[in-house]
Amino acid sequence: MSAGMTTSFDNSWRYRVAREGRRTVGAGTFDAFEIEVTQVGGTGAWSFWFAPGVGTIETGPSELVELR
Repeated sequence: MSAGMTTSFDNSWRYRVAREGRRTVGAGTFDAFEIEVTQVGGTGAWSFWFAPGVGTIETGPSELVELR
């Protein structure tokens, strides 16, 4: 994975690696990727932080997607 990588799946959703960095959640700090998910042809967008070997560590609405 690398920042800026975009992939489509299910012909209606698209995800991209928006950023990478260290995230602190609870008592742990993890190297993680923010995955941004957008609806193709729509305005829905959300993101989650994913840490390899750990899984999803934080989710929420995407602040990175420009809604059209």
